[in-house]
Amino acid sequence: MHRFHRLALLSLLVSGCLEESLQDADPGLFSCQDPSDCASEEFCVVGRCEVEAPPRLEIRDPEQFEVVASADGVGATMELSITIGGRDMELVSPSSGEPTAGEGYVEVSLDGQSVGQLTSGSLAGGVLLQVPGFEASPGAHRISIRALRADGMPYDNPESQAVSLVWVDDGRPQVGIVRPLPGTEFEVGETEIDVEVATLNFSIVPAIADRPEPHGHAHIHYDDPFPTCIDDPRCDCCYIAIASPKTSDIPPSGFLLDYTQPVNLPGASAGAGRITAVLRETDHSPFFDGDGATVYDSVDIARVDRGGP
Repeated sequence: MHRFHRLALLSLLVSGCLEESLQDADPGLFSCQDPSDCASEEFCVVGRCEVEAPPRLEIRDPEQFEVVASADGVGATMELSITIGGRDMELVSPSSGEPTAGEGYVEVSLDGQSVGQLTSGSLAGGVLLQVPGFEASPGAHRISIRALRADGMPYDNPESQAVSLVWVDDGRPQVGIVRPLPGTEFEVGETEIDVEVATLNFSIVPAIADRPEPHGHAHIHYDDPFPTCIDDPRCDCCYIAIASPKTSDIPPSGFLLDYTQPVNLPGASAGAGRITAVLRETDHSPFFDGDGATVYDSVDIARVDRGGP
């Protein structure tokens, strides 16, 4: 992969001379691939060295793993309130003009669908977005936010995005994949990733444990069709990992509702892939909820080949 250094942009200086040192350079003028390409007090932001720090976002409400609907709210169409906070970005409306460092807007998505943009207000104080028409179906739902420059280019620092997995609780066991996020890209040569699984009304326990409440572990599948896979022995057998903690991983409360398992991805060419977590009994037999249904969650990822060394 080629690295573009400041001297490579000499041709952009139509008049005058190249500054004698990086410290004298105008911010935003030089390209970068990482912070080491910029002066000590600058940041590498969307490929340019800038004085302004890149934005940092957070979802303040609802919090991670919060139940946003239960009882009579399950299955209803409701308004969902989302409060977003952050720093180092002034909210502005989208524009086709030259972007200004430190400005931009926030795109908000719910279950992969855009539900609004934040273009005004103070991120430091928190900005409220009311999302009408939220269908409170049982299980996991994902709120995701990301910061974009005014010209629509996403900021590229990890802190410019945030995701919150929330629940609609109908009283039955549920499972949700926290990581990887939907749409995450992995190089085709990347072999090991972390899969984080969260549960509701179900305890993640070691394989030998015996508990009175719904409990067990999760099988992790790659590119297998659900829910039909569980009825096909040639598919059901072929999980790539088991999200099952050790006894030492169980907290004093005795309940573990969130567990991260390293997973070896199978070899694949560039293209779409799907990771599924399905709940199982401690003896590995299928777990069924009170209605006799399989309990699983899937996220779509991408395997990409960017070339290079």
